[in-house]
Amino acid sequence: MRIRDLALAAFFLRLVFPSSLVSQWIAVNGTWNLNITSANLQGAPGSNLIDTYTSTMGDVTIDVNGTTFKKTWRVDVHKEDISWDSNFHLDVQRAAFPNLIGGTTYSEITNTDREFFHTTARKNAVGIQLQYRLRSVSSTFLYAATYSVRIVYTLVDT
Repeated sequence: MRIRDLALAAFFLRLVFPSSLVSQWIAVNGTWNLNITSANLQGAPGSNLIDTYTSTMGDVTIDVNGTTFKKTWRVDVHKEDISWDSNFHLDVQRAAFPNLIGGTTYSEITNTDREFFHTTARKNAVGIQLQYRLRSVSSTFLYAATYSVRIVYTLVDT
C-alpha cells in the first residue's frame, strides 16, 4: 500500500511541475567570416575602405525549443569582444518567421544584453535566418589584423 502512495505522489508532482520535464535550448548554426582587402577600397590605392558590409541572409540560423506550455519566450543578444575595434558597429536582423515579434530590422549588438525577438504563440522555431551588418569600417583607424567578436544569444522563458 505504501508503494502505491509514492507512485501517486510522483505522478502528481509531474502534473504540477511539467516544465521541469521539458528541455529548453537554443542552437546557433553557421558563421560569418569577412575578409577585407585592397579590393574593398572605394577607389584607387590610398582611398578609404568601403564602410559597410553585410552577410548573406541565412548564413547563420537559430533554432529554439522553448519550455513553457503557454509558448512564451524571448531571445536576447549581446556581443563579447575578443579582438575588436571599438569603432566598429555590428548589427543583426532576422528574416520574417511566423509568430515571432521584433528583430526584422537591423539593430546594433552591444556588450549589454537586450531583447532581439520574442513570441507569445510558439513553442519551437527552427531555421530562423539571420543577417549581420558591419558599419564604420575605415582605413583611417583600421590596421591589418584579425578582428573577432563572439555573439551570444540567450533564450529566456517568459
